Amino acid sequence: MMAQQIATVQNITKFFKSLGISDKEDKKGYFIGPKSAAGKEFIIFLPERNRNNVQYTKKTRTDFLKEELLPTLMNFKGAKYELVPKNSTAGQISFQSSSLYIIPKLISMKGTGASKGVAFEGDMEKDFKSLINGTNKFKYPKFIEEFQKDYVGNNDAITEVKITGGENTKRPLKFQAGQLYCSLRGGAKTSNIGEGLADLKVMTRNGKTFNLSAKFGKTVTFFNSGIGREVFPPDGAFPEDEFKSGQFKDKRGKAILDLFGLDPQKFRDVFEKYVEKSGVIKKRKAPKEIVNVPLSSAKKTELQEFLKTVIGHGFLLVHLDDKGHVHHYEMTKSRLDKASKITTDLSIEYPMEGSAKRIDIKVETELYKLNFNIRSKAAGVTKPTHIMCDYELKH
Repeated sequence: MMAQQIATVQNITKFFKSLGISDKEDKKGYFIGPKSAAGKEFIIFLPERNRNNVQYTKKTRTDFLKEELLPTLMNFKGAKYELVPKNSTAGQISFQSSSLYIIPKLISMKGTGASKGVAFEGDMEKDFKSLINGTNKFKYPKFIEEFQKDYVGNNDAITEVKITGGENTKRPLKFQAGQLYCSLRGGAKTSNIGEGLADLKVMTRNGKTFNLSAKFGKTVTFFNSGIGREVFPPDGAFPEDEFKSGQFKDKRGKAILDLFGLDPQKFRDVFEKYVEKSGVIKKRKAPKEIVNVPLSSAKKTELQEFLKTVIGHGFLLVHLDDKGHVHHYEMTKSRLDKASKITTDLSIEYPMEGSAKRIDIKVETELYKLNFNIRSKAAGVTKPTHIMCDYELKH
């Protein structure tokens, strides 16, 4: 008999992948694990139906845990089902000698933007396949007509389409020659990132390939990168001792503060003075100190060069807005220049009175409204763990 293993983030992740469960957002179901080895929660997002074409519902999530998932986990020490309502009303699977647990959710319940974003990719794939097969039944007929006219042309034809899932491509920050850039899978500095961002690839008879980055909703995300030891070893961009003292010496942390015009003391105070909410402390709207930071010519140039690595070129941005209209833009180098051309000063929002553990930095370009935020995404962890950038298109 094979010896049972203790559940860890690494071996549970490996096991799920061996079962064919994706770790990227997928309409057929996928999982999300803890952000670090110290995390506890695995979430499996269930598709509309299981392999036997039986529909998953909120009530049958428990059946999934007990009857489908638990029997596959018997090689893990003390795998058991238990009801822990604070984690999930469906219960969870936990393990002996491990703090990890697994809970199920439905893709359809994952929030409007996420579920509709996955559906948008699938609907586009169906429309392209309908065009290829000559059935001409489209959910987005105007988009298909414009795509054929603007990009493919009369002397060519679409022959293949496939979903590639580039939406979840990792984009960690990197530090080079004293400056930061947003990378593609940790690679060299470049703004030509269409290959990695593609959610769908469309190929034509004459050998053209179009990388489509599909986005849904009013506000969407460019990147969400950790700034801890996993990205910036050995101690992260803001080491604990430096954070406590307020003397930021790590060149990567200093580069982040400098790039966004952050005041080191205000930055430190937001996180050091944060009061973790308890069951008896009601959540309240964070009072904020809003600071306008004028950009010198040199600082604007530096920030624009950073934005070019964030936004990128070499792909078609296809955006389904919240009114059901599909907008599409070819992200060329010239369009990237406009997309990254800053038109405002920086506006920094510092939460006050220990009310929140995040800082927002707003700036606009000719084509986007951008919001960078530096925050802690881990329960019980006050020090900032991530930086991300949301954007709103100016249609």
